[in-house]
Amino acid sequence: MTRSKAERQLTTRPDRRGNAAEMQFKREMLATGWEVTKRGWPDYLAFKDEAVMFVEVKPNASQPLKDSQFKIFELLASHGFECYRYDPITGLNPYKPGQPRRIAGMNHDGRAIVHARRRSKKILAKE
Repeated sequence: MTRSKAERQLTTRPDRRGNAAEMQFKREMLATGWEVTKRGWPDYLAFKDEAVMFVEVKPNASQPLKDSQFKIFELLASHGFECYRYDPITGLNPYKPGQPRRIAGMNHDGRAIVHARRRSKKILAKE
């Protein structure tokens, strides 16, 4: 299988603007056919066919959105845009208007992680 230039760069040199969680996010998105751009606020805009999502990447599930990130997600989600918070343990977590900044009840027990990763895989499989 021939890899794209973006995929080769992901495995050959680290993204100077990213961290390990962002690198994992990019790999998962590219592997499922999504294209991603990193421009900063939120961290990523991802698109595949007609689907578009805004994604904020966090290094762990317990880290909440910053005030500014929360305000942007509230605005985008209230206008119907799909917004997600990603971390390497639970994957993509949908954000809905009015939701708290912190993921409630994410205690990293095995069942919660398995459920979150299954939900994340379904989101990534969108056409």
